Amino acid sequence: MKYSVRESDIETVIKAITELLDGVRRNEPAIRYEVYRVRETNSFIHYMSFPDEQAEQIHKDASYMHHFTETVHPLCTDKPTFTDLDKIEGMTGGEYE
Repeated sequence: MKYSVRESDIETVIKAITELLDGVRRNEPAIRYEVYRVRETNSFIHYMSFPDEQAEQIHKDASYMHHFTETVHPLCTDKPTFTDLDKIEGMTGGEYE
């Protein structure tokens, strides 16, 4: 997921991200969830990887995910965009397995 917010909302967004990641760490140890701020911008990218569709649905239904969405999405300067990725087998971290 990628989104941008106004400079004045950065601290609110970072707090919401911190709370989201805390919920993910405590309740969803099987998923990979990373968040990046695009250098020198007000844009953020969330990278998530789920072991299966059930894990993805659990994440979507989680209260901390709903809280994040309700807090951050109204602050976005444009609608957040989502991109589904297909893993290229045999490639991890830029090195061959």
